[in-house]
Amino acid sequence: MANFSNILVAVDLSGEADQVIAAGAELASINHAEISVVHVAHALTYYGDAPYYVSPIDRDLYNQDEVRKILFDELDKLVEPYDITRGSIDIRFGYAAEEIVRKAKDDGADLIVLGTHGRRGIRLLLGSTADRVLHHAPCNVLAIRIAG
Repeated sequence: MANFSNILVAVDLSGEADQVIAAGAELASINHAEISVVHVAHALTYYGDAPYYVSPIDRDLYNQDEVRKILFDELDKLVEPYDITRGSIDIRFGYAAEEIVRKAKDDGADLIVLGTHGRRGIRLLLGSTADRVLHHAPCNVLAIRIAG
C-alpha cells in the first residue's frame, strides 16, 4: 500500500458522513499524513425554516457567507472527535465532483477519501459523484461504501 502524506476527505452532511471521516482519519493516523476536509454545497437557500439546494448559477438567491457559517458549525461538530481543526476544513459552492477534484489539485492531495452508496440502474448510467471524482482526480481515490 502506498504511503500518503496529504489526504483530502470529501463529505456531505448526511448521517453517514462520519463513516467517511473515520476512514480518512484512520488512514491519516497510519500514514502520519496531513488531513483536510472539503464539503461542497450547491447554492443553499431557505423555504420557511427548511434549507434546500438550488443551482450554483442562482448566486443571488443565497448569502454564501451566512451559509458558510452554518456549514462550518455543522462540520466542526462532525470532525471534532478526530481532532481536525476548522483551518483544515474547506467549504466550496458548486458541483461536488468538480470542486473535490479542484481542491485535490489545489492542495496537492495524494489521496481523496469519499463515500459511495454503490447505486445501480439509472443512477449508475447517469454517474455518481464518486465515479466522476475517480475519473478526473489527480491522485488515488478511496471510495468508502456507506453502510446503511
